[in-house]
Amino acid sequence: MPHYHRHGHTALRNLLHKPYRFFGKMIFSRADSVICVSEYEKKLIESDFKVAAKTVKIPNGINFKEFENLGRLEINSEEKTGREKTLLYVGHLEEYKGVQYIIQGLPELHDFRLRVVGKGPYEAELRNMAKNLGAGKRIEWLKDLSRKELLECYANADVFLMLSSHEAYGITVAEALAAGTLCIVTEESALEEFVDGKACLGIEMPVTAKKVVKAVRDLKKGKRENKNGSKSVMDWEEVAERTIKVYGFSV
Repeated sequence: MPHYHRHGHTALRNLLHKPYRFFGKMIFSRADSVICVSEYEKKLIESDFKVAAKTVKIPNGINFKEFENLGRLEINSEEKTGREKTLLYVGHLEEYKGVQYIIQGLPELHDFRLRVVGKGPYEAELRNMAKNLGAGKRIEWLKDLSRKELLECYANADVFLMLSSHEAYGITVAEALAAGTLCIVTEESALEEFVDGKACLGIEMPVTAKKVVKAVRDLKKGKRENKNGSKSVMDWEEVAERTIKVYGFSV
């Protein structure tokens, strides 16, 4: 599983893709099969390494059992009326992940707060941006959460956003969907494969704050989906079964 998206996220990483392609051709030429985690990655691998006869798509999986008894916090009717809804981002904090567009749109989304789960080199700039926009007090910054705490974040969010420009899959989107949370993603890279117009809306590239605001307003008119309702999300047991077949093992 190469988790390949053709380009690096920085100038240095992009430069490192040149030797990667050289050695990648050697590795893929010797492989009997190349497992790709999305149709997007599969097409890139086939185009860049000329191994169309060897590629097979098997997405990453999640453990559905983790989400079986996961529920939203109960809120009484009086609190519901004036409650701010929650936008959620989970992932590494780098510019290509697109968190800045959520922050830039927050001043227009008066009835929403943002919860950011993760850490990375772009955090300081994001915090400064939020402060300059007057949105700092409406953002909660979290990191190093336990698995239980992370699952609760998914379940209690109203909208999950992943606006990355480069992804071979999108495990956090899969987990948010499994928790029954509505999602917004970029129509770029493998994230587009989650878009169904109901549980998950797509934003065309290039992303802007204006597009984010519109998508959030459009999506909040919809209803939360049943857990495990997305056909694009697969359980690890099924992933394992498909992988075993590729290796030619019998069970």
